[in-house]
Amino acid sequence: MRSANTVLEQLVLHVRAPRGIAIVLIERPSGDQNWGASTGIMDPERTTSFAAKVAELQKSDEKVDWSKVESFVGPRRVALWFSEVEPRVQPGTLSASMAAKAV
Repeated sequence: MRSANTVLEQLVLHVRAPRGIAIVLIERPSGDQNWGASTGIMDPERTTSFAAKVAELQKSDEKVDWSKVESFVGPRRVALWFSEVEPRVQPGTLSASMAAKAV
């Protein structure tokens, strides 16, 4: 089982949301899948890419590990902006190739 942060990073690298738009993973304590995803308003191409990637990840990662995400009240959630992972994307790495395919 992959961590919520790992799944979120993969989603963020794929979608490449514009600056200022976060992608959020939200815990769903009951049901077959223990997570859902949300984002702000984006252009139609990125919105379609987001929806398709979420559907793909919900099939491959029905449940994620939330143990490293703190919760104060209610379901746990974790947010990430592309600008936070973009500096770590180095040419020739898996993350770089994932980011290049997302365009």
